[in-house]
Amino acid sequence: MRSTTWIISLLLIASDLTAQTQVVQERDALEVAKQLAFSNRDYDKAIDIITTELVERPKDLEMNLFLSRVYFWSGKHQNALRSLDSISKIDANNFEAKVLRIDIYESSRQHIKASELIENTISDFPESNELFFRLAYNYFLSENYTKAKEAIVTFLQENKDHAKGQDLDKQISAKLRKNFVIGSYQYFFLDTPEQTLNFQSLQYARSFHGTTLIGMLNSGKSSDGKGLQYGIEMYNDLGQKYYSYVHFSHSSSILFPKTRVSLAIYRSMKYNMEASIYLSFLSIGESQIQVISPSLTKSINNTSLTASVNIINKGFSNELTYRIRMRQHIGSHLNYVGLALGSFSREETIRQMTESDLSARYITYESQIALSNRVLLGLNYNRNITKGLLARDQLTAFLKHNF
Repeated sequence: MRSTTWIISLLLIASDLTAQTQVVQERDALEVAKQLAFSNRDYDKAIDIITTELVERPKDLEMNLFLSRVYFWSGKHQNALRSLDSISKIDANNFEAKVLRIDIYESSRQHIKASELIENTISDFPESNELFFRLAYNYFLSENYTKAKEAIVTFLQENKDHAKGQDLDKQISAKLRKNFVIGSYQYFFLDTPEQTLNFQSLQYARSFHGTTLIGMLNSGKSSDGKGLQYGIEMYNDLGQKYYSYVHFSHSSSILFPKTRVSLAIYRSMKYNMEASIYLSFLSIGESQIQVISPSLTKSINNTSLTASVNIINKGFSNELTYRIRMRQHIGSHLNYVGLALGSFSREETIRQMTESDLSARYITYESQIALSNRVLLGLNYNRNITKGLLARDQLTAFLKHNF
């Protein structure tokens, strides 16, 4: 009887040691996978280790969560979502799993889905005030500005000094404003002091139902006299990825094209990129000119890079110009300094119709600053580096007020 008791005790001890060893092995495997993912960024090996362990322990919550994260970090979003589906069967209301799913939707620009999931998560975890910032952010990017405003106000009630929250609030408020006016002035420094060349512009815009309609009056003055140009522009939201631009203007002055009609469509793309195609039809004197301008913009953190080409058809000849621009944003998308290099032809612009030469190369320094959450000031200095031009330097300033 005693020997039987001893045997049972030894078996229990052995079983307990085996269980402890198994737990250690599990933790060791998880630590090795974390080391590979965090230090070496070897996501594939980390995935192999965790998936092997999960064959024996499919309901290990910590391992499933880590596997979902590694899939997300490695850009395998669909695998990450499938892994999170497995977690929902283990713990249907796991907060970390829900937040990771929100991360995936945000990263893949599914902002409507992200907003819906954040709403549900807030209802389950009402103490998580930080989720209101993410809710505002996703509503903002899905262009639901009213709900974005409600969410950011709730967030800032407990986080009054949150810099990103304050900046997002300003951006949302700007979108909710229905009107703005812009006044601008452009002055040309001429090689001959007795000549004059400058332009003024006044614009008024109103936004409604995803459309912004802008009316404008441009005036110009040169040694040949004065002139006016009348125009209208319209921006239209075409869903989450597209928006369009339309322009029409007319003038009887030699300072402007007689007629200008322009169309453009813009598309948001993966990897923080935006592509556009711009078409313009101009009537200048007896000439009919067409301009086609493809463009691509890439945003990297607070820097944006844009490259564009202008293909100008002037009836019996073609001309090619280009533009490369970099903008560095400082603290907010409203504040930036920029530099542009390229070439221009007078036929592709609405101004500079008194230039003696048709094309030139230039370098541009630009800046924009938010004077308040409703007023913007912009400055642009353009230096033509091609010799023999009538105007070598141009200074443009504008003031924009939202209300």
